[in-house]
Amino acid sequence: MKTFIYLLLLFSVADIYANENNPLTQCRNIQNDNDRLACYDKIPLTTVATNLPEKSADKKTNQPISASDKFGLKQPVEEQLESIFAKVTKLKKVGYGSFIIHMDNEQIWRQIDSARFRLKVGDEVEIKSASLGSFLLKKAGSNKTIRVKRLQ
Repeated sequence: MKTFIYLLLLFSVADIYANENNPLTQCRNIQNDNDRLACYDKIPLTTVATNLPEKSADKKTNQPISASDKFGLKQPVEEQLESIFAKVTKLKKVGYGSFIIHMDNEQIWRQIDSARFRLKVGDEVEIKSASLGSFLLKKAGSNKTIRVKRLQ
């Protein structure tokens, strides 16, 4: 225990001595504003950079963060579109009344439910984000929607 106290005392004195020899600390102790500014101007930038203590790199920052490490933390929210508007350029019927819908923005969507829905080439549609990562397609001027999935 005594050895620990002596080591602690030794390191604290060394730290105080190192801070007193630092040119920034010497300039900080000058009371006159003009003299203090002149002192700071005389310090070369390389001296400041070499005298600053280096921060040790965290071992965890080099490793990928697993999902369990992020659990419960607030995730950064990326700005996402709520909906897009497009015009239908091509329709292809695929079994039981479902469609593959080509849009003018070169996106391709597939109807994943079997609800009846009248859609023609040239119709203006809105695709909105729905719950649990799904999407709803709605024809302009209509309240009926179908569930769709993006293919391309």
